[in-house]
Amino acid sequence: MRPCLGEERAGGSGYGGKGMATTTTAGPRVALWLNAVQSAVALTAVVAVAACGGGGGGADPPADPGGGGGGGGATTYALTVSRAGTGGGTVTSAPSGIECGAICTATVAGGTSVTLSAVAAAGSSFAGWSGACSGVATSVAVTVNAAAACAATFNLLPAAMHPLTVSRTGIGTGAVSSQPSGIDCGAACTASFAANTSVTLTAVATAGSNFAGWSGACSGAGARVSVTVTAATACGATFDLAPIVGSGTSGECEDPLAETPGRRTVRRYTVAGSQQLEYVQTVVGPATVGGESATEFLERSTYLAGPAAGQVSDVTTFSRADPDAFRTFAVRSSTQVGALTTTMDYVLDPYQAFPRSLTPGQAFTHSYSRRATINGGTPVTTALVDSYRFLGFSDVTVPAGSFTRACRWSVTQQGVTTNMWLARGSGIVLKVDSAMELVSAQVDGIPVLP
Repeated sequence: MRPCLGEERAGGSGYGGKGMATTTTAGPRVALWLNAVQSAVALTAVVAVAACGGGGGGADPPADPGGGGGGGGATTYALTVSRAGTGGGTVTSAPSGIECGAICTATVAGGTSVTLSAVAAAGSSFAGWSGACSGVATSVAVTVNAAAACAATFNLLPAAMHPLTVSRTGIGTGAVSSQPSGIDCGAACTASFAANTSVTLTAVATAGSNFAGWSGACSGAGARVSVTVTAATACGATFDLAPIVGSGTSGECEDPLAETPGRRTVRRYTVAGSQQLEYVQTVVGPATVGGESATEFLERSTYLAGPAAGQVSDVTTFSRADPDAFRTFAVRSSTQVGALTTTMDYVLDPYQAFPRSLTPGQAFTHSYSRRATINGGTPVTTALVDSYRFLGFSDVTVPAGSFTRACRWSVTQQGVTTNMWLARGSGIVLKVDSAMELVSAQVDGIPVLP
């Protein structure tokens, strides 16, 4: 027997109340009443009393069994709730009786106003009512005067979308694809994915290049990496030129007379396409710094064209060429920009090192500390790690000409990786990535040619 909304389950004391009487009390009274009342209307009322427990007291039945209000034999009807749509949610009623999910139908006394309330589940939204109910408010009132059915529609919310962007860096080439699909970089390097989607990126280097690793929201050196997209996300894929296997060492790209006192080197470069920068280096001669024997080098750099035109820096470096590496112990610089001059003193403990005579593919890593003093202020010490990898030999073309068998290096300092080419026989830097390229060079007045 379904419960009657708004009625108590304890037995009432008479027809004047709306309590639910037990059938063992109501049954005999109904039988006596049927003997006295023969009309169809009376019969309908009696059935209702039997179903929902008419008055349980000793009073005689009212003269009008179909009436509401003070009579104990109110007509009842079924109120049914269904749920529709792609989403989820629950519907409850006041008076109580419906709690759909679990209980979606209840029996209601005729004329009762029932308020239904819809609550959407997480990830869903309430879209509206249909059937005997209407509107889009989460609560709706329906007066039950006959069997009634209401439907509550819940729809899934659109999934939040976030962009995943892939960038490619390095001097090598390659492509990156994604699973689920969307990224195909080269061509398509940004795609949007639903929030919390796990996306697998795969990097494939082209012939002559190697995949060097991931950066940004992705990490590791494996060609495949997974990243969960919870917000706008960016990953970098670095491709380097593959080492060229062959004979020879990086020592072929050194200046054998680099520490000769009085040696003078003049180099001009294009920087970022529009600027021109000139370096003039002079070997001063032997020196001692921090108890170490070294060679003092003086280099003046001047911007000849571009936004920084006229800026001049003088740098004094104390270095020594040892069999395994060029060691630098201290650097002093003075830079003038307009009327402002900035001085910096660096002490490198124990030293900064650039490796010598590596074979193609060989790497070198060195840790040291740098104590910097700017304009005579308080020194600041920073721990540093430099990594070098000799990639082998390759041809390179710059404004100064096409140089064969140049030494290719990958250098990582303070977390930033650059790639550079050095000329054989002189050690002059020909190119740094695509931002700096040699225009001309002279050593002791003799042009450096391919």
